[in-house]
Amino acid sequence: NNKDADIAVMRGVIASLESERLSRHLDGAELSRLAVAYLNLQDLDAGYACLHEASRLDPNNVVLAGQTNALHI
Repeated sequence: NNKDADIAVMRGVIASLESERLSRHLDGAELSRLAVAYLNLQDLDAGYACLHEASRLDPNNVVLAGQTNALHI
């Protein structure tokens, strides 16, 4: 919930990472950045999907798993 997030920057991050996602699999860090961008734009479904995928790639990251579960709830 970052009200000071620059919407244009967030949209740019999303466009860039989604473009990359078409040609290769993103790693957990990239998926987390994509999730944050979506969440800053209040797209909770897309943000959750990215966090869930990042968590699946890094199952030992309990912080990420906790954040994913909190968003799901």
